[in-house]
Amino acid sequence: MRTLRLAIGSSDGRSVIADHFGESKVFLVYELAEDGTYRLVEERENTSPREERGRHGLEQKRQAVLQILTGCQVLIAGRMSPSFARLRDGAPVQPVVSELSSIPELMAALATRFDELYELCQARARGERPREIPLIKEGGGG
Repeated sequence: MRTLRLAIGSSDGRSVIADHFGESKVFLVYELAEDGTYRLVEERENTSPREERGRHGLEQKRQAVLQILTGCQVLIAGRMSPSFARLRDGAPVQPVVSELSSIPELMAALATRFDELYELCQARARGERPREIPLIKEGGGG
């Protein structure tokens, strides 16, 4: 069965952060299967350097976050950021923006788009850099 390894940025360890991915206190690492089942694999602390207020997208921070999240294929946050655009253009991970804060609702929405996300991740694994950053909305649409 096909699976995806997802890292969800969170400020409270229970829901999707409503801010930029790098501002997360923790990253919740989930495995999502193509049949819609999912499980929490681990929680990783965000030990990347803090940025000054109003400054986002620093390369040092982005590289530190990627190091923390080695093995993850998809990164999910509640807001688009300069770093997400740079990840889209130059990293082997697939950024996703979610308007949903509830993790069970997010997982249900992601399950409806599993094939799309899986194909984006496969393209990245081949060295391609798709321009798409999926937006997950109420009802799974984007």
